[in-house]
Amino acid sequence: MSQSERHAPSHALVVGGGTMGVGIIAMFLGGGWKVDVVSRSASTRVGLPDACASALAALGKPIVTLHDPDTTHALKEIDRAAMATAETPEQVVGVLRYVLEGKLPAGA
Repeated sequence: MSQSERHAPSHALVVGGGTMGVGIIAMFLGGGWKVDVVSRSASTRVGLPDACASALAALGKPIVTLHDPDTTHALKEIDRAAMATAETPEQVVGVLRYVLEGKLPAGA
C-alpha cells in the first residue's frame, strides 16, 4: 500500500448548502466520505437533510434512516427517500443483515 493510499482523504468540508452544494455533498456522501457543511443561511441548514436525501436517492444510493419516533414527522421527507427506516440500532442491524445475508430479523 502506497503512502497516498494509506492517508487518502475521507472527510470533506463543503461551504454552502445550496443547489450546487447539495450536489457536491451527495457525491461525497455517495462515495462514503464524512461531510461537514457550513452555511450562513438558516433556511438552507433546515432543508439540507431533505435535499441531500433526495440527491442520494437520485444517484441510486440506498439510505437507511435511524431516528427517534418523536422525530418521524419532521423527517418524513427523508424517510420517503430511504429504502428503510429504523428507530433502534438493532433495527438497522436487522436491515443490514437482510440486505447482506437475506435473513429476516427474528419476529419479522
